[in-house]
Amino acid sequence: MKTDEEIAIAEPFNRLNDAYFKSVMASSERKHITIAFLNAVMSHVYSDGHPEIDDVEFLDREAVSVWEGAKVPRFDVFLRAIFKDRDLEAKLCHIEVQDAKDKFFMKRGFFYACHDYAGQSRRGLDYEDFEPIVFVGLLNFRLDDRAENQSEWYNLHRVLNNATHECSIGLMELHMTELSLLRQKWRKFKHEPSTKFEELMFYFGGVGGKNMGNTVVQEIAERNPVVAELLDYEQRFRMDPLLMRQYVMAERAHIDYLANLEYEREEGRIEVAHNLRVKGIMTDEEIAQVAGIPVEVVRGL
Repeated sequence: MKTDEEIAIAEPFNRLNDAYFKSVMASSERKHITIAFLNAVMSHVYSDGHPEIDDVEFLDREAVSVWEGAKVPRFDVFLRAIFKDRDLEAKLCHIEVQDAKDKFFMKRGFFYACHDYAGQSRRGLDYEDFEPIVFVGLLNFRLDDRAENQSEWYNLHRVLNNATHECSIGLMELHMTELSLLRQKWRKFKHEPSTKFEELMFYFGGVGGKNMGNTVVQEIAERNPVVAELLDYEQRFRMDPLLMRQYVMAERAHIDYLANLEYEREEGRIEVAHNLRVKGIMTDEEIAQVAGIPVEVVRGL
């Protein structure tokens, strides 16, 4: 009988898996990949050039609440980005992965960013010394119910002057990537990556397939050394029993989370149907359509 690790090696590999992603992006040993990732994000946004990040300092992912009794976030990757030009102020950066659909992710990302902007007061800094916040979200789902032909897989959110549309407060920016839309764009239009950031998103998003033999990512690796190194590390990761055990545990936790989420949704649909049936203002067929459950279930309530 094959072990869980052997089964996982043979199956399509989830590059957004919590254990794998953190081993790549939150590792001092591979911080050059994290630096290249952040520089690729900035270059994708600022076509006129962006100061180069030269180093990163990984920070505690277990946050301390700013206010007593407030919600305490736990981060995937949290760091301070230091620029090659040491005269430029550093930036605090979050890189967060959300593999399961979360309709409140935008609010969560904003909360994380605000939490750590305000949290700088704990270090005794004056306002003038507060470091800007950069939040990068890798989402394996769609943020909202836009038209099916919507292909804007990347969006930047920041505070703008309403009259001039200029960024008047450059203290916080949220970069949201919807990888399901990127895959859709590739399938429909054979969209080719035009920036290093897109090439990295093709890798993490499994565009063209999640196997290492995926020709799309292999072709990118031939011209992008960071993607080539990621593929090489992925192969070594998949051959390491201890790392694969951590991978399998993270996948199981993710599956359990989805199962519990679906159970809660089903319970909610049944409760809605029960309340509507008690009110007696709709037929069983209408209730079933509204609640999204079989009419037989409604009749049994």
